Amino acid sequence: FIDEIHTLIGAGAASGGTLDASNLLKPALSSGTLKCIGATTFTEYRGIFEKDAALSRRFQKVDVTEPSVEQTVAILRGLKSRFEEHHGVKYSSGALSAAAELSARFITDRHLPDKAIDVIDEAGAAQRILPKSKQKKTIGKSEIEEIISKIARVPAQSVSQDDRSKLQT
Repeated sequence: FIDEIHTLIGAGAASGGTLDASNLLKPALSSGTLKCIGATTFTEYRGIFEKDAALSRRFQKVDVTEPSVEQTVAILRGLKSRFEEHHGVKYSSGALSAAAELSARFITDRHLPDKAIDVIDEAGAAQRILPKSKQKKTIGKSEIEEIISKIARVPAQSVSQDDRSKLQT
């Protein structure tokens, strides 16, 4: 797996030379001795990777869209036991739902499921650094709201109240 695969194009080329990392990989990719998955953004694919026709034809483009909140909750359920074991806490189902829903609403500079995963990880880490007497065994919605509040830099009250109840007051 090569993350940011577009960075191979031009990597290691000496001033104006054509021998870069991508040209070194082409023979192995063509012969099948190297099987590889690469990741990049739509913009970098179009602007950099796609322009090297010889390299781009050796790959099959697969567009991966951001999962929905519901799909993210399912992903979090799948990861739940790993985070519980790592942090020594339990996550309520409400905490997982809140992590997906609130991160989708308040954290705008990143995508699901990454931002929701970071929220549950941060919530677990926050409990571990507390003194034993203040640690909670189960992370619930309120702990997730606190983490979202810190990450998104919005008041905790804004995160915990739903929009309808704010409008009614």
